[in-house]
Amino acid sequence: MKRFTFSCALVACWCLPAVATDWVFQTVQTYDQLRGGVPSSIDWEVDGSGRPHMVYAYGSARYATIENGVWRVESVGAGGGRDASMSVDENGTVHVARISTYTLFYSARPASGGWTTETVQSDIDFHGVGIGLMPDGTPSIGWNGNNDRVTYAERINSSWQIAAGMDIGQIGGFAMAMDGTGTPHFTWTYMQTYPRRMWYATYDGTWHYDNPFPQSAGMSWYSSIAVDSQNRPFIAFYREGTNDLYFLSNTLGVWTSEVVASAGDVGAGVSLAIDSHDVPHLAYWDGSNNAVMHGWRDASGWNLEQVSAHARYPSIAVGADGSVHLAFYDTDYGSLIYAVPEPAAISLLALGGLALIRRRRR
Repeated sequence: MKRFTFSCALVACWCLPAVATDWVFQTVQTYDQLRGGVPSSIDWEVDGSGRPHMVYAYGSARYATIENGVWRVESVGAGGGRDASMSVDENGTVHVARISTYTLFYSARPASGGWTTETVQSDIDFHGVGIGLMPDGTPSIGWNGNNDRVTYAERINSSWQIAAGMDIGQIGGFAMAMDGTGTPHFTWTYMQTYPRRMWYATYDGTWHYDNPFPQSAGMSWYSSIAVDSQNRPFIAFYREGTNDLYFLSNTLGVWTSEVVASAGDVGAGVSLAIDSHDVPHLAYWDGSNNAVMHGWRDASGWNLEQVSAHARYPSIAVGADGSVHLAFYDTDYGSLIYAVPEPAAISLLALGGLALIRRRRR
């Protein structure tokens, strides 16, 4: 068992351990509640009170949060959904971007409840979506469609102002993150050349493009992007061919790369988050062992630990206190699982959820 130190208030604060942590788990939805569906698209945030907010899609979009110690799950408006992204503003309003086959929807739910939904764009086949909030809380959405363009839109005066990007051909691995100035950051893989090429872009009224990693036959659809408190971008991706997990950083205006994990087939479905101390955290699938992994980097390098065996499709979020939260699909029981390290679980006392936590063997 890991040793750790923490202090307890309404929401727990905790320190990163030097080795693997004990994790505790809750079931968000069972196999029967999911009706056999596999929530392979999961996105979420942890608000300032430590409450998790989650959206996921498996033919339709669902929103889940903890209330009175119980996970409450509801549909996100009408229109279905096969991919979804979300953000929570300081007033507790949940903002969701979701796609059906030929429509991109924006839905919002205030803290008092009730969804409103509007169409952002239609009549193209969408393949990836991300949402972020401007400093004033204005939602903005980025997406990839079969019009072969990464596209960005801001909601201004109740209408969507759309800025189409460069015509770049078929792409995959689309991801988006918003920095503290309201600048969106994007990454994707261009699929129509061989070797494939990774792209990175920002938009500030003008599109700016870069290639953060050399062309490689091993680029994949699995990538994730995040920015730190200094608005510096970081990208994690799975490199097919070598089957390794890579991490890219751009702290001095130049992209550098490092291999995070390379033992076996590791890194598919990677999810990246940066905590309040600018520590990067990764959740990813270890395909050789069918396990969900957590990794974080400190002064000595990358630390890797297994969170759960018999698991796939991980997603990671960090709280304002630095706590780490994971969600994933349990391949044994067909359930959607929420996981936190044991110190961070104390924060669930404030939400009344500790009694529902169960420990799992790895």
